[in-house]
Amino acid sequence: MSNATPTMHSPLVCVVDADAAVRESVEDLIREEGFHVDSFDSAEGFLGRTRVDPPACLILDHVLPGMSGLELHEELTRSGLDAPTILMTGRGDVSTSVRAIKAGAVDVLTKPYDDDDRGGSPRRGPLGSWERATRCRPCCNRSNWWRTPTPRS
Repeated sequence: MSNATPTMHSPLVCVVDADAAVRESVEDLIREEGFHVDSFDSAEGFLGRTRVDPPACLILDHVLPGMSGLELHEELTRSGLDAPTILMTGRGDVSTSVRAIKAGAVDVLTKPYDDDDRGGSPRRGPLGSWERATRCRPCCNRSNWWRTPTPRS
């Protein structure tokens, strides 16, 4: 673990998970690596956020109250956000994984994580997925996606 302190220029990672314990665990893991983290307990909470800078990465639970994590990813993609998205699920079924990858998610991780999954390092879990994604394409499309009106606007 690097225990790096986020700086003004550290990338923003947004975590969306209804389970407070999982959300806090992922937040801690990401902050320890020097990233800024914003977290939300629902897709609607994320969509209502006031911060205008786009995230460099999204870590979304599949099962959320209201809109699912995959539905959130699909909506954001339609509105122009091209941030690497990692979908987490407690039900690692093949059809969800295939749908997520076809929709552009960079990885699907099964919860809970254990030391075998992470190899004792956060770089093997969500952060490893994000690092692999950013080597393959730009972090995100820095367009004005957050200003695009939605049906709820």
